[in-house]
Amino acid sequence: MKKTAKRIISMLLSLSMVLALAACGSGGGQPGNSNPPANNDNNTPSSSAPAESNAPAPAASGEPQYGGNLTVYFQEFYNDYDPSVADMRNYCLWFEPLFGIDWSREDTGEVFTSEYLTMEWMTGQIAESYTFENGDLTVKLREDVFFQDKEPYNGRQCVAGDVKWTYDRLLGTGSGFDTPYECMQPWSDLLNMVTSIDTDGDYTVIFHFNTDSELALNSFMTTQVNIAGHEWDELTPEQKSDWHYAAGTGPYILDEYVPDSYMKFVKNENYYDYDERYPENKLPYLDSITCQLMADSTGTQTQFMAGNLDVIAWGGNVLTKTEAELLENTMAPGTFTRYDFVSAPPAVGLKLTHPALADINVRKALQMAVNSQEIYQEYFGYGDRDLNMPGVWALVTQYSSVDSWSQELKDSYTKCDVEGAKALLAEAGYPDGFAFDVVIFGALDADLFTLVASYLQKIGVTMNVSVATSPMEMQQQGKDLSNEISIFVSGGQSRISAIQAYFTPNGRENSTNINDPEMTRMVEEFLSATTMEDAERIGKEMDEYWAGQHYCLYLGGAEVISTFVSGRVGGYSGERLWKNWNANQILPRIWVTDGK
Repeated sequence: MKKTAKRIISMLLSLSMVLALAACGSGGGQPGNSNPPANNDNNTPSSSAPAESNAPAPAASGEPQYGGNLTVYFQEFYNDYDPSVADMRNYCLWFEPLFGIDWSREDTGEVFTSEYLTMEWMTGQIAESYTFENGDLTVKLREDVFFQDKEPYNGRQCVAGDVKWTYDRLLGTGSGFDTPYECMQPWSDLLNMVTSIDTDGDYTVIFHFNTDSELALNSFMTTQVNIAGHEWDELTPEQKSDWHYAAGTGPYILDEYVPDSYMKFVKNENYYDYDERYPENKLPYLDSITCQLMADSTGTQTQFMAGNLDVIAWGGNVLTKTEAELLENTMAPGTFTRYDFVSAPPAVGLKLTHPALADINVRKALQMAVNSQEIYQEYFGYGDRDLNMPGVWALVTQYSSVDSWSQELKDSYTKCDVEGAKALLAEAGYPDGFAFDVVIFGALDADLFTLVASYLQKIGVTMNVSVATSPMEMQQQGKDLSNEISIFVSGGQSRISAIQAYFTPNGRENSTNINDPEMTRMVEEFLSATTMEDAERIGKEMDEYWAGQHYCLYLGGAEVISTFVSGRVGGYSGERLWKNWNANQILPRIWVTDGK
């Protein structure tokens, strides 16, 4: 077979919010999984092979430098400047949240690889300190935070009223808002613990929760909301859609935008923050950052090799395996570093409105018929790397139960057993097989789905694959429970709100028609947990149960996602750039060694 992987290209995870509308949602990078790729750390750098190159010279010094421009790969701009934006709009370098990942940690290269976070990794960004007692979260704000000196805020100070306005607007809890703001991100679900918000002076905000559980506090702190001010809603619709009005408290100001080409950001000279590693150094280091839209992977590879791109990074693989190998075999040692991250497996969310798919033995038979090892090692080209399979939770979370799965459960996902699958189909009443339909969207790897269909044909099952005009059209077909059409999903969840939405009867995105009382019970028990320890116990129970039900058909294991960083970049240690608003923290803290 030896086919180069036509990877689930970067839209797979870059459209994380759209795909989260599918049954399994997006999986995070998985630095803590129990089966990392063989001979490869979970975000392991590797150097290039010797060759002549026009690429930038190796970094001359590890010391921070001010000035210069960084050019990074970007895939799609959404022309969305509203503070309600989800983290797929991670070009919004002008925004900041109350809390961010603690950059002073020595393990940022690991922590920053995932979209899964816990509050132990968090520290204040706009927030200076907080206390949590009897269900009230009291946040003391920094007093040196100012909005960027442009419309609509014109450099004024960021105060407690802005934080209240921001959250009230998203949740419908005050400031003139009695219903949640309608947008792509389900903020009212993610922040369901918040009942009301008060201020005490200009620098103190009190969030009143409906619980005093630390699990709720954890969810609040790791759900990053962009802080803005009331002036935004005083703009006209035309102004809100005009990039010139994009503004916040962040380290970079949007200075140029050419649609379908690039965004250029310049440093915010009045930015307040300092580098935790070099406390005397005010941020940001770079004079400017260019997010360069690249239409195809070959052009991206060529521009990086020529030194015109400094970073190739995205939620999924940007370069094909062949292009990555050519890059590594052509560029000189030290002119770049490659970082690998374990991501989520592609899958089909099996729609239980289909009579056959409603049978657990049928679902298990489908998985047993798919040669996941062959897909992973030959189609994806991962050689002898270990196959990674999650349950309902991403492997990085403490809720993953993969380490304790029985051998039978592990084998049901990892071992191809055609005869065993046929026996299960016969037992379920389908000795001659059956047919079912799957819809995907154009940016996905149709060849992979075709390959999986060929495996299923060996047990008499026909999987008809069609292509929707957009991810949204695919998702709409999935949510229509009057049909039997299954859709593409991405395996492993990082948040309970997503699991609740996808796998409970009244879940807003239940595109698989799951109505499982046992699953619902575990979700409810998890939501009512008062400690992280209780949540971990219940979460692992949920993870193993879900895996045993085979609600999703995994198409091989978790992909290895590669990032390529130029040797002229300093201060970077493998952090995942386009996750969890990571770019807002990473980009101010890295520099270029040549000042250009």
